[in-house]
Amino acid sequence: MHSVCLILFHLSALLVSGQWQRLYPRFEVVGTSNLHHYQGLVSMTGADNGFLVESTDPPGSSGPSSRIHHTRNDWEHSEHVGGVGGDLAGSCCTVRPLGSYPPSTYFYMVPLAGQAGPLYSLSVVNGQVTRHDFANFPAVIEMICPTSDTTAYSVEHHQNGDYFWLRRTHSQSVFVDTLSGRPRQLAFSDSELGAMLIDVHGGQRELQVTEDGGASWSTIMMDSAQTIRHFNWAPDETLWVVGDSGFNVRSMNRGLSWTAGSRFTSEPILSVAPFTDEHAWVGGPSGMVAATLDGGSTWQLYPLEDPIPVRVQAFPGAVYASGRLSGTLGEGRLFRSTIVVPFGHTTLGAWWTQTPEGVSLLLKPDESITDFQVHDQLGRLIDVPFSDVLISMHQCARGAYHLSLVTNKRQASTKFFWPGFD
Repeated sequence: MHSVCLILFHLSALLVSGQWQRLYPRFEVVGTSNLHHYQGLVSMTGADNGFLVESTDPPGSSGPSSRIHHTRNDWEHSEHVGGVGGDLAGSCCTVRPLGSYPPSTYFYMVPLAGQAGPLYSLSVVNGQVTRHDFANFPAVIEMICPTSDTTAYSVEHHQNGDYFWLRRTHSQSVFVDTLSGRPRQLAFSDSELGAMLIDVHGGQRELQVTEDGGASWSTIMMDSAQTIRHFNWAPDETLWVVGDSGFNVRSMNRGLSWTAGSRFTSEPILSVAPFTDEHAWVGGPSGMVAATLDGGSTWQLYPLEDPIPVRVQAFPGAVYASGRLSGTLGEGRLFRSTIVVPFGHTTLGAWWTQTPEGVSLLLKPDESITDFQVHDQLGRLIDVPFSDVLISMHQCARGAYHLSLVTNKRQASTKFFWPGFD
């Protein structure tokens, strides 16, 4: 992974011109020249790292073939890591990508042929490609949210009724619950804490939260006008929610109370990527991107010079904006912010980056570490070596970890996914 160059500016002093650098994922289509080619999905899984799906409709075929690429240097180079159809000609009804889900390095997909799985995933760790197969999926998977490299929650919508199934996957799917309505978004902060946006009977949209892995749900927000567009968890478990007419709110107690941010736009906010309870990025129509460092009280605009509806992704060391140009087939655009805005002081924020060796701390010149602790997802204290500014994770298994850090200037914490080693 490339080293992170941290440029320290106050948010109000950042220039919007030249804020974004466009990235150009490379296609590697070979074979017949008259393939109906399009870009299906570009999704980043961290700073520099991401996946691309390119697809074609081969002549004489009734469905697309797909090829999956992975990059470790922001698409300066990429490698073919999966997909079917060989040279992307002569094969049909292959796979439907479900997307990659940070901070996991896993890319999930299901076959297009038939309604039952198997679901499978691809991961790229240190250049090694691993395929993991799940089994026993009796319905169409509509969305998926992983909580580790082998465990994920999936939503399977029953096409003949206004209800859906929630399952938890670990080698195979395990039924969790049948829920009424039509699901729109699913996101888990860890294996127990999750949220779901659902269109329920009567046209109402509800945001529901579970604290027991989906066994029970409680409604924390009701939206009869169906204006909520997106939500996301920050690593500190702050829940951010955005919607139409610049609507943005956050909850630091799992929906018991809400703090409203200022409405800096009359346009809908389409996606939110939070870092902490104070720092988040949002994207909207016509290239609109904005960021806040004070919980939404004030916002700074960083517009793209491209009229696309924007999805934002934010990682330690990198912020990405992506979208698709209206009126074109599969013409996706991907941009990276040229300036990384510093995080707030409640989490490690931009003062750390994940490397193949572990967690590298980016401290101030006069800042020194006095104590740190690493816990696994079950809360167990993990003994890990520390050298200079590197917390080594070489001996740790794959999974989610919590890092708490005390320096001579602040206390900080973060949650990250460690891919482990094959």
